[in-house]
Amino acid sequence: MTKEKIDKMIENKEIDRIITVEENKNKLTENNIPVVTYEIDIRLEKVLIKHVYYPTTPQNITSSPVIYGNTIKSISALVYMKGSSLDAIKSLLDEFTDNKLSPAKGSIYNWIHGLSNVLSNTEYEKIKTKLLKSLVLHVDEPPIKINGEQYYIHNISNDKYTLQYVSKKRGEKAIKNFGLLEKFNGILVHDHFIMYYNYGSGNAECNVHALRYLKGVIDFTEHKWAKKLSELLIEMKKRKEELIAYGMERISDTEYESFKAKYLEISKEGNLEYKKDLKTNAYKKDERMLLNRLEKYVDNHLLFLKKFYVPFSNNRAEIDLRFAKIRQKIGKFISIEGANNFVIIRSFTSTCSKNKKSLNYSLKEIFKNKTIYA
Repeated sequence: MTKEKIDKMIENKEIDRIITVEENKNKLTENNIPVVTYEIDIRLEKVLIKHVYYPTTPQNITSSPVIYGNTIKSISALVYMKGSSLDAIKSLLDEFTDNKLSPAKGSIYNWIHGLSNVLSNTEYEKIKTKLLKSLVLHVDEPPIKINGEQYYIHNISNDKYTLQYVSKKRGEKAIKNFGLLEKFNGILVHDHFIMYYNYGSGNAECNVHALRYLKGVIDFTEHKWAKKLSELLIEMKKRKEELIAYGMERISDTEYESFKAKYLEISKEGNLEYKKDLKTNAYKKDERMLLNRLEKYVDNHLLFLKKFYVPFSNNRAEIDLRFAKIRQKIGKFISIEGANNFVIIRSFTSTCSKNKKSLNYSLKEIFKNKTIYA
């Protein structure tokens, strides 16, 4: 960290407290020009805040309830969302406060669950409203294990908002029960889950997935069509980026049709190559499925080139689901309630991050304005 950055933090009052420590100052050195260095650190302090309340009518209060503050709740939620278990959070708080501040594991769970409840009725609903106004949404639904049983985490997101929920089933019933996509009128980007074609005003296929499958053909066969189509898709992507850099908002119809014609010609070559070695092709089932998909859904694979606001891939959904996959590996979900808590809070924290909002501040504000007691 540079001195300029430190100066800016001081100027913007981003440093809570400045401590000056004078070292080696004595009669022999005090007239010399001092050497100034900066040490930036955080200090966890145990603070007791006494609230004195004067009721409007006389009350016989014999004892005062003791509650935990919003900072400790926010820290617990942040650590939880990084994949730590309740036991690990409790241990961390114990260690950092020399066992002077030792909330019960049940209290920590109540903070997490209470936060989820508050968010589900406030920020979570606001995110739904924002997503419905989007031109494009990224969707995906990877499997997860909850107490040994298979469930699915559904992701609906764009570059500004993230919404996730858990369901037992992957199909249309889960989507109807949640309800959001039935109201959506934009374009859905997905990984070729055919059910999504029942929703939105259009569908775009993920071309990164297509490139992975094409690489499979390249690796397992000597068919040239897969390499040609991979190169063509990358060429289309680069051409779109060039046009955007030039300030263009769309590709010309003539150029688009030329690219599409090349795409279809390569797929014809693929069918011919495929038919030549059916007896020896160990990858023939996957190759046949890929050829059928690329031909039938050509307009969906090329929608990114036709409409510049449509992305080349569904990587946005994969990025937004990364925390859930990490959580699955290092801190397995043991209940549906716990999984629901996670995805609701994750929807909020991911949205905050996308909009450059401080997670610690945002969480403390939620705890502050919608008090969640231990």
